[in-house]
Amino acid sequence: RQRASSAILTDQKITSEAIRQLYERATTFEQRHRLMAAARHHLLRQIHEQVLGELQQDSATVVTTAAIGLIPTAVSAEELPQLGSSAIRVERTFAGFPGYAYLQPGDLIIAADGRSFPIGVSKTQMKNHFVNVQIKKHQVGDVIRLAIVRNSRRMETSFRLASLKVLEQMYDPKDEDPKEPYRSQWMDFQLRLRALEPRTPAVRVPPPKSDDTQP
Repeated sequence: RQRASSAILTDQKITSEAIRQLYERATTFEQRHRLMAAARHHLLRQIHEQVLGELQQDSATVVTTAAIGLIPTAVSAEELPQLGSSAIRVERTFAGFPGYAYLQPGDLIIAADGRSFPIGVSKTQMKNHFVNVQIKKHQVGDVIRLAIVRNSRRMETSFRLASLKVLEQMYDPKDEDPKEPYRSQWMDFQLRLRALEPRTPAVRVPPPKSDDTQP
């Protein structure tokens, strides 16, 4: 199930219509719940691509700075004796951006493009190094390779980076939901998906029997 969800989330070619058809065929609450999360991501991903295209047409707007779409927290090597290295913990990801599709809250990023994080520096310095050096050295569309630890298991993932400018336009960092008008666009699509769910037939409750006996 987790693998199926990941495959849908990371499919960059899937359309809203394909999501709608999958949702209509879903038979369980769990299936619809996973598809709703995928629908949210892919609708906002398509909006991200549209907004990026509009910004790229404006020569005065710089949209080359890259972003993953996550809230990071630095964790020192002393706090991770089982790893023996410092890491960046994923606190939250933003739907419509690659972090949402490829990372999970709680993941520990231990290296980016084969380079681990510096040891013996403050958490602020480490976080700044990750954001301002290891991510922002890339441009929109570049591929970044991350080594992560998830549930005590080491793994690698790679994906194309999104636009920091679009991320800032679509989201407030303090809110996991997008700003308007993107929030309303998602809510409208969500309602259309909900309308596809099978309706539970109403259960008629018989009226209580009258009791004509006297006390």
